[in-house]
Amino acid sequence: MLYRLAYFSHARLSDSDTNPQDQLRQILLTARRNNAERHITGALLSTDRYFAQVLEGEEDRVKALYQQICRDPRHERLTILSAGEIAERQFGRWSMRHLTGDASARDAISQLAMHLPQTSDGQAARSLLATMADMVTSPPLSETHV
Repeated sequence: MLYRLAYFSHARLSDSDTNPQDQLRQILLTARRNNAERHITGALLSTDRYFAQVLEGEEDRVKALYQQICRDPRHERLTILSAGEIAERQFGRWSMRHLTGDASARDAISQLAMHLPQTSDGQAARSLLATMADMVTSPPLSETHV
């Protein structure tokens, strides 16, 4: 059975001595390698202040990865936006696709940040997830190769 978990967090990349872009590059390299081994797919939307990520795969593996992310000091105030069984993968072509925030994505993630935690199952969360899904089906103008 496939499982999808989507979460939101405040990014803490700028709290380190290491360049935030270098940190993000390392996160993506590690995620792509480890996720491929675990048969986990997904997408990461990042802005300078926030992360929104979707993980898909076997339930135990996705939940274990999320617990690992919860212990990562580069994230704070993690909030699960949605979680549950799925019939098919929406982000199945990527071990971890990186999406950068275009104007609609930055707006969706900002709206979500303003209304958390009360909106974790509300319109702002659905809007952000829909924006991410649209971004992966669009030409890769919104994607970076960090």
